[in-house]
Amino acid sequence: MNTLIKFNSMAVQEDYQCWKENAYSSEHAKLFLIDQEQDNVQNIFFDDNADEDDDCIVDARDVFTSEVITYGKMINKYVVKVDPLKAILEPDYFVKLIDVCEVARDQELGYKKEEEKSQVQLKTVRSDLKSPLYQTQKLNL
Repeated sequence: MNTLIKFNSMAVQEDYQCWKENAYSSEHAKLFLIDQEQDNVQNIFFDDNADEDDDCIVDARDVFTSEVITYGKMINKYVVKVDPLKAILEPDYFVKLIDVCEVARDQELGYKKEEEKSQVQLKTVRSDLKSPLYQTQKLNL
């Protein structure tokens, strides 16, 4: 934990043998805990075995609920399947992947913020409708 605090990043080596012995099940894969509510941090996990099936090597879960984050929700936002050859040959390969993830995360957060804004506006309208002033104006119509 001290490494994470000091450097703001961390690398963890998986237990490949455990994953293999458990039929490559995602439940025995590399655990990646994500705080989906935090909007000032971008969590990104790069792996060449981040495949769309049960043998995905990344077990992405919500840090608070422990619920599995589906492949469709995690891919190219939190988890990126890496092409090892491109990673070697293209100097800006990971920078481009980070850009893709940041755009996807910004879109997700933008949606949440718009939804929250709509909820606040709806509550305001409801409370305005209940106000004595509105009730008086309504009767005068």
